Amino acid sequence: MAAVLSLSDGYGIRLMLRDPTVTLDTALTAIRRHVSAALGLPETLPEVQPVTGPWPADR
Repeated sequence: MAAVLSLSDGYGIRLMLRDPTVTLDTALTAIRRHVSAALGLPETLPEVQPVTGPWPADR
């Protein structure tokens, strides 16, 4: 898991410094791929449908 932390830190620094070769999407994809592999999960996330109203009265 230390590799995932290092990867996250590295991408975070590159994004803060506005490295033109790194976008938020590419960073998130790379991090998600490594986290998924470390946890034994599929690389892709399921599509989530947006929630629409009407909302319950208690919200």
